[in-house]
Amino acid sequence: MDDTPDADLAQGFRPVRRLRARAKTLTRTMTKPSIALSSTVLLLAGAAAAQVPVPAHAPLAEGHAYASMPFGRPGFRTQIVVDGSAIAPNGALLTGLRLRGDRVSAPLAATLVPNVTITLSHTSVAPGAMSTAFASNITSSGTVVFQGAVQLPAVPEGFAGPLGWDIVVPLSQFSYTTGQGNLLIDIVGNNPAGQSASYYLDAERPGGASTQFGDGPPLSNSDYPRMLVFANGGSNPTQFVPGSVLDLIVTTTFSSPPGVMAIGTSAPAQPIDLSVVGAPGSWLYVDPIVIDTLTWQGTFIGWNGITSVNVPNQPSLVGTVLYAQGALADAGANALGMITTEAAEIRLGTIDPLPMQQLDASDPAAANGTLLTFGFGTPTYGAVPLLLEGSFF
Repeated sequence: MDDTPDADLAQGFRPVRRLRARAKTLTRTMTKPSIALSSTVLLLAGAAAAQVPVPAHAPLAEGHAYASMPFGRPGFRTQIVVDGSAIAPNGALLTGLRLRGDRVSAPLAATLVPNVTITLSHTSVAPGAMSTAFASNITSSGTVVFQGAVQLPAVPEGFAGPLGWDIVVPLSQFSYTTGQGNLLIDIVGNNPAGQSASYYLDAERPGGASTQFGDGPPLSNSDYPRMLVFANGGSNPTQFVPGSVLDLIVTTTFSSPPGVMAIGTSAPAQPIDLSVVGAPGSWLYVDPIVIDTLTWQGTFIGWNGITSVNVPNQPSLVGTVLYAQGALADAGANALGMITTEAAEIRLGTIDPLPMQQLDASDPAAANGTLLTFGFGTPTYGAVPLLLEGSFF
């Protein structure tokens, strides 16, 4: 048996129809070298220039959340503790830091954040154990590695995958040694406090992730279908893991037309405009490998058209990214007789905690901040993903 992730996932679709076509097929379906170091001395001759994402899965998909700090408001202070094991086995010479905007919050206007200071240090504080007092997280002397303005790029729109690491901060060299503790990144925007956020960054939570992108037109009766994804009946990212049941849902207010869900493990770099086949305003965002008929269920607020996926409980599926998009029959909408919805991006993760934690305040002079947490009841901590640049060994 094929043991690739695609083959594993195919076992979980109910029912499975393997089709490898795009817009016209959707319409037809309607009708039917490590280096050992003996000390903490940096052997630059053997160190490789590289980039290290934290968390490691960050390049795979958009995170499940967003955050306005750092940089999303003029005045702020943010501390991020990064577990040393997520950086390098022995150490690093750090020369740059990159972050990314939040795709779901687009469009975002370009913004210049002046008076930014970034200090790096080793800390004995671990992710999950940060204090709300900024001073308590500083356990060794720090090095100022950046002073100046940070440019936040304009984000007109985003499609499949996360946005690029386009928030670029060059750093003065900082020598990080894993054996001396975790990395503390202390970022201060020395600007007036308490101002509203005007920019949002992608943020990670423990578990997997589910986000939407793109758009679609209303039905001819003015009902507006949207995409939702639940895992084990809810949207908590800790449920987006192997062994879960994914419900891929087209939700409407008062309509339940015939429809399908297109599912794949990849997406075109740019969406395909379906106006060329008679469906203006509709776009194909998914490279479908499975197309399944929607089953409609009434709810107290409307209708849900559902395709359920039983994800096999196989660790090899961690990191798998799925894409899904609905298509609904509507003879009055256009010449094609079909419209498409926005798309969903799903990443299967684990319930392991993040190797990083974040503390924020909207006042750069604040002595205390608020830990970045998400969820209700027992919230989980999160952080903005980072791309560290330099030499790692």
